[in-house]
Amino acid sequence: MLFSSKERKYSVLYKNSIWSLEVRTFPIFWNKRALRKELEPKWIFIQKIIDLDSVLSSAKSIHWSDQELFNFTNIFRLELAKQALSVVPVRDVIKKVYKKTFNPLVYAIWTEIENNRKFEDIIDDYPNVFDDIYRSTVKWYWWEKHAPVEWLIKLEEYIKEKQAFKRQVVSKTRASIITISAIVVFSFVLDWIIYEWIEKNFWSLWRELPDFTQSYHNVLIWLVKYIWAISIGIGLMFWYYELLQWKKIKIFLWKLKFSLPFYWTIHKKKSVYDIIDTFIIMRESDIWERDLLLIMAKSANNFYLEQIILSARKEVIGWKQLWDALEEYWFFTWADDDVIHAFKSSNAEDSMISLKDVKKVELDQLTGKTLRTLTASMMALTLILGIWMGVAYYKPITMQSSLIKDKINSDREAALDSN
Repeated sequence: MLFSSKERKYSVLYKNSIWSLEVRTFPIFWNKRALRKELEPKWIFIQKIIDLDSVLSSAKSIHWSDQELFNFTNIFRLELAKQALSVVPVRDVIKKVYKKTFNPLVYAIWTEIENNRKFEDIIDDYPNVFDDIYRSTVKWYWWEKHAPVEWLIKLEEYIKEKQAFKRQVVSKTRASIITISAIVVFSFVLDWIIYEWIEKNFWSLWRELPDFTQSYHNVLIWLVKYIWAISIGIGLMFWYYELLQWKKIKIFLWKLKFSLPFYWTIHKKKSVYDIIDTFIIMRESDIWERDLLLIMAKSANNFYLEQIILSARKEVIGWKQLWDALEEYWFFTWADDDVIHAFKSSNAEDSMISLKDVKKVELDQLTGKTLRTLTASMMALTLILGIWMGVAYYKPITMQSSLIKDKINSDREAALDSN
């Protein structure tokens, strides 16, 4: 009893004596190191350890990447499909998912199910991981249609599409960003190594470095001196925005985002596509239109668009037609007014399904064109930076050789004249 307050529980993923994976919970005093020492003589080979006390207290602040969410959904579907012909409690399926993922959040979900909570109620507690589309789909397909494998397949497709779009954007720009960053870093290193040496040599020859070299050096020094202030300033801007309560300013800033070049033109087209996709997914779940619009607003990823949809939702609740409410805000300009026509259709669901393929092609074409332009611009910038760096350092080095020769010749001539 004296040490009971120090006892902790650890979930351990380990390999047993026949080298198969097992998961067990071990209570122990002190820490993980003591647990390892205690289990090693028992032929328990620890792979991973999770501190259960800290997991349960911090589970609601856990975030998952798209890949983690996909892995969970995929493994959950596979385990459910295995048990399709037999009645297996959900807690047993989640336990198997936990064993395969060994993820702290999955353990927290499993613990809640052990406490007789329903899965669809549990994931409501984790909106930072399971968005409104995910949660609404779960509730409809699992508990209304009783087709859990079907909804998991749909969610896998939904997550994979998001991943594919992100990969397309990131992969097209990563190489250019790395190249530009490498040139900037190399400029700093080169400047630090040779600038002072060249400057001293020029002064010994009673000459100044070329103006461009001095300017390039001063810019680099300025960046080194103020980079932390710039970074802190940008961080403060984002922090201030998060705290900003003035709705009109936030709407203006997010509206401006749609007008900026490159990524934000893609963002506009992607937002239109997401509206169509969300509408289709949620109508398949047969939820009310007012609830659909609320989910659509939360999924908008743009405060300006979110406010438009919420305002339209108020008018729909007041018995106004959805297409009429959305048309007032001029978000769907001539390039996307076919979305309004689809909402006007007597069978909006089928119209949206047909329109989704059209908008997917438009989004892919715009994304490809924009990213090609961006890549070309970044390559041009890389070339310009490389030329600047070459001019800044190559010219004084070549000048130095000629200046030394000139000085030697002048010294010789002076010596001859003195004789």
